[in-house]
Amino acid sequence: MNGKVFSCCIFLASFFTIQGQPLLSGNWTGTLYQNPSSRTPYTEYKFSMKLEERNGTVTGTSTIVAGIFFGEMELEGSWQDNIFRFAERAIKNTSETKDFLWCIKKGELKLTLQNNIHYLIGKWEGYTIQNGMKISCSPGTIVLKKELNSLSVRGSITDSTRFIPVAAIVKIVNTHTGEEVRNFSCPAGMFDIKLPAKCRYEIIVQSKGYYTRNEVIHLDQPVNLNILLTPIKVGSKIELKHVFFERGTNILIDESYNELRKLGIFLKDNPTVVIQLEGHTSAEGNATDNMKLSEDRVNTIKEYLMKEHDIEDWRIKTKAYGSSKPIASNDTEENRRKNRRVEFVILSK
Repeated sequence: MNGKVFSCCIFLASFFTIQGQPLLSGNWTGTLYQNPSSRTPYTEYKFSMKLEERNGTVTGTSTIVAGIFFGEMELEGSWQDNIFRFAERAIKNTSETKDFLWCIKKGELKLTLQNNIHYLIGKWEGYTIQNGMKISCSPGTIVLKKELNSLSVRGSITDSTRFIPVAAIVKIVNTHTGEEVRNFSCPAGMFDIKLPAKCRYEIIVQSKGYYTRNEVIHLDQPVNLNILLTPIKVGSKIELKHVFFERGTNILIDESYNELRKLGIFLKDNPTVVIQLEGHTSAEGNATDNMKLSEDRVNTIKEYLMKEHDIEDWRIKTKAYGSSKPIASNDTEENRRKNRRVEFVILSK
């Protein structure tokens, strides 16, 4: 066994890594490349792995084929940060003859993604036993792939006041990694694409003259989105849909900062715009306490925008409504969540 330095290195930079999902388990097929050696006529082999990953521990088998010969090895390894580190431990089954000795391999393979196909790509090295002596094998590269299930994501992009299609730019980000997996234009205000299933995505829709809209989806079934873009004009009201606080407090939770950064960038890019932050709560508890809580929450957001984005005090007004302006009944937790919200109104441009 001996292998080429495969040209995969050229396109590795274009892959998108996937994180936080049980994607390593399953059957992987591809090629093992080995640097040339006088001990074997082969430099390429059919190669496959059958893997099972649980809590970062990996077990499984690998199979290598050279002409009419094959060898199946037991292996174990670890899975962390999209890196699969493995070591073969024993030959499980083989057609080996005295003239053909298999290498016992170890390696480090990185998980990447291209066109709905997962790849494991990396280097390997190994040894064989001959006449009771351990002899190093010529090392090489492994390239394996596993096709993914994909689901459709359809969307219409519409002006929230006139209900007409809006041409826009759509960016899609894998929220596990922060990697941008799609970036495309929608001149007719509609899109229909496929994405790998079982992933969490942020869909960012941008159009000149409109406030950028973000939607977060977990793709476990086909999705149809109706995305309403709000024009940037005096009187427009926009909900900060992904701003959340610890229950009963004005402490922002971490996933809120992406939405707030977007608002900060909007205010920096539009230096004459003045907004009013409006805080709302559900109807649980005391009305006076709810009013104070909604006031504290909008003040927390204002302080963040002033400190982190250098927005002047006079450009951010605040208004607390407590539970006095619900948008849903307070009879279910889902409706109460809708009522706990922060909005902003454009007061002047």
